[in-house]
Amino acid sequence: MLVSSPAIILQVRKHGETSKIVTVYSRAYGRISLIAKGAREMKSKFGGALEAFAHADIVFYYKKERPGLYLASKAETIHSNAGILNSLERIQAASELAELLIRTLHDEEENEQLFNLLSDTLGGMSNAASEETVGAFSIHFFLRFIELSGFRFNLEEEIFQGIRTMPSQILFKVRTGDFIEAVHQGPREREPEFHEPNMIRVLPESFAILQFLERASIEKVQSLHPSKQAYENLREIFASFFSEHFDGMRGRSLRSGHSLH
Repeated sequence: MLVSSPAIILQVRKHGETSKIVTVYSRAYGRISLIAKGAREMKSKFGGALEAFAHADIVFYYKKERPGLYLASKAETIHSNAGILNSLERIQAASELAELLIRTLHDEEENEQLFNLLSDTLGGMSNAASEETVGAFSIHFFLRFIELSGFRFNLEEEIFQGIRTMPSQILFKVRTGDFIEAVHQGPREREPEFHEPNMIRVLPESFAILQFLERASIEKVQSLHPSKQAYENLREIFASFFSEHFDGMRGRSLRSGHSLH
């Protein structure tokens, strides 16, 4: 049966002399893999629609009773998201999103909210005015992905009302997704002590970013410019949470090694 669906290109691999195998996240069919014969030829009928991170309308032969590698028939670019390929930082950020979906989702489980989130995020990364804003789009995606997966970080404002008036340290409990205060019991110059395993120190800027993003629309993400320290701190938090709660990410960081051709 010949079908079509908008799809985001997650991964591209060479196949034979002229073809590609592409892993996509489609609006109608979830994550699927396609073989595009002749896609690497100079005058390919697919053009640039099957390049990494592109948003394309893809036509392919679908057999529900025989899931697996489907044959792509045609593809037309909706948004190329070519701006992502302009820097290694953007490629890295987009690859982390793709790697997360490849490793954690089951084949052919569609989720329109997740598809729209991925499409908006990659579009934002492509058009972002700075690399810092690209990082903000990454963190926004991770936070929304966790919510769509049935989890939720505890970011209630009232829990931390005392944080401005007493020396304290915010800690993240990886196993529960909770943020807690470790309050100084002695002189201010001493670090707060904690002994429970699987906890991460959280920078005040990192926590403020999460609180903002919990309520922010995708349009407001572009106003954020996280510092390098806050971005790396947040990546550590999400990487640890994914590794703890998602089987496909066990023992893995957010670093990815995607093929782009």
